[in-house]
Amino acid sequence: MTLQGVVAFHGNNARWPEIALRAFLHRTEQVGEVNLPLLGVGLHEGVRQRDDGDGRPAASEDLSDYKIVQEGDLIMNRLGKPHGSVGVSPWSGITSPAYWVIKIDRNRAYPAFIHHLLRSKHMVREYERLGKYMPPNQFDISWDAFRSIEVPLPSLDQQRRIADFLDAETARIDALIEKKQHMIGFLDERSQALINQVCPGAMVHGLDGRPMGIAGMKCVRLGAIAAIHGGFTMDAGRDNGADFVTSPYLRVANVQDGSLALDDIKEVTLPRALAERCTLRPGDVLMTEGGDPDKLGRGTVWRGDLEPC
Repeated sequence: MTLQGVVAFHGNNARWPEIALRAFLHRTEQVGEVNLPLLGVGLHEGVRQRDDGDGRPAASEDLSDYKIVQEGDLIMNRLGKPHGSVGVSPWSGITSPAYWVIKIDRNRAYPAFIHHLLRSKHMVREYERLGKYMPPNQFDISWDAFRSIEVPLPSLDQQRRIADFLDAETARIDALIEKKQHMIGFLDERSQALINQVCPGAMVHGLDGRPMGIAGMKCVRLGAIAAIHGGFTMDAGRDNGADFVTSPYLRVANVQDGSLALDDIKEVTLPRALAERCTLRPGDVLMTEGGDPDKLGRGTVWRGDLEPC
């Protein structure tokens, strides 16, 4: 295979030797160990141990044709969409006969480096380029096409150092994500506590996260206690016979989370009847329903900050 894919497109600035995967990756088809742990492979987590509650289709009752995986072997799902379900296994076990189990020649390639290499975005794009788009195996990459991919391969020592760096960075990023998720959970709890403090009888949620009601109170639809109206749009048609008035005009940019930005208020001329319908009264709730995604859903209470029209 000529270098049509990942190397040709992204280059090889380090001038490492460009070697086809067939030189250090070899498929294995060993079966017959039904008592080993069941392994799967996913796009985000790589190789994982399967269990009954992982949301995946149940394994076959007959595991005799499931492939044996040794610690350090690669598992790859070749039937991608999206592609990228590949990884080195930290466990011994068995996996679906639909997956490839691949031995790594450790005299030429360091397993952790190959794990990161084959899961990189550049390689995933190469799988997509080579994958067949014909029924019945849509997006199926053939073994011959896969093993013919040529990649820059540094020395074993360089591979180890690169893999160690990527392992450390991945662990650091995972730890930051976990901390952020913990902080989000903490802020949710704090918000709920503040609601409970301000409004005794706080919203009670079920195990699925959906509100079940207010403790000691009855839940009602918002429409039953409030009249919801859309605001005036600048492209509203003008009736030539209408009586027009000029009034301050609040835009999406003026409505913040819990407050109003009133340093840049425009004026608009509109029919008096429309102005009266859109006049705000103290206590009205404002909420944005348009604009950029970061402005969508902002809300505050109108407290009569400007003279009504």
